[in-house]
Amino acid sequence: MTKLLITSAGTSTALNFVQAMQQSAQVDIVSCDINPAHLVPATRLGAIRHYQVPLASQTHAYLDAITKIVRDEDIDAIYPIHDLEILTLLEADLPALRSVRLPAHDAGRSAACFDKWSAFVQGMSAGLPMARTWLGNAAQEIPADLFPTFAKPRQGVGSVGVAWLADPGRASNLPDPERMVIQEPCSKPELTIDALRLASGQTLALARERLETKAGVCTKARIFQDQEITALAQRTGEAFGLRGLYCFQLMHGKDQAWRITDINPRCGGGSSMSRSAGFPLYELFVADWLEQQDLAHWREQAERALATMGEVNICRVYQDIITTGVTA
Repeated sequence: MTKLLITSAGTSTALNFVQAMQQSAQVDIVSCDINPAHLVPATRLGAIRHYQVPLASQTHAYLDAITKIVRDEDIDAIYPIHDLEILTLLEADLPALRSVRLPAHDAGRSAACFDKWSAFVQGMSAGLPMARTWLGNAAQEIPADLFPTFAKPRQGVGSVGVAWLADPGRASNLPDPERMVIQEPCSKPELTIDALRLASGQTLALARERLETKAGVCTKARIFQDQEITALAQRTGEAFGLRGLYCFQLMHGKDQAWRITDINPRCGGGSSMSRSAGFPLYELFVADWLEQQDLAHWREQAERALATMGEVNICRVYQDIITTGVTA
């Protein structure tokens, strides 16, 4: 059985991935996170061996910890969840990791996903409908009719560090404008596209429209399949050298045409909603990536789900997971 290391195991993204693997995939899960096992819900799903590791921003310490886990556990493959972990592992050139399977992204082109300015430049060069973007110190170049809008960190996660700009003059108050970008204002609908690009080059995709969000987390969504969006997912994967699971966000520009606002070289926190709708994206990804014997089964099930799904509405609720015994 393949030994698979899941990083950032304390996140909901990792929890959803591990749940799918425990139910159906031929893998032996090992997990790691900055938190100890009793604070990681995924470790309660079965006999999962867990390791506490440093932050990926502490590059040398992080890679030393990962290398030790690989050697001690005889790891065959690593699926990193956090953006910085993906970048760090793809760029690492360590003998201990050369025999380990990592996401099959093109390290050079996929690196642009981690910088919103680089993503904009690379996406535009490939002819993708990117949301118009300017560096934070170039606010004077932005047409006045695009304000009010938002400034975002070039390298950021979620809504952390986002600033509201009522007019161009407010850009002068950004704390570090060279590390920020300003995007054209976009409007709903807001879609997250769950995409899976197989080793064959074929791309499968589902769209998730955010109907309700709480604290930035989607709690109600409309799931549907769209051939135009699937074609865009294929082009996006090719432009950024992405293989396996990735997701990206779409919103409308002022002309009501789609704009790509963000690209992530991994599955998302809400990707489990697409799986709940009947699309086995985790299982097919792992079977394809690790060349498992049940690949044909999961591919057939995924293609059948996409062909017959129609439109599905999904509501998310919180789940309580006991991770340690109660003490007095």
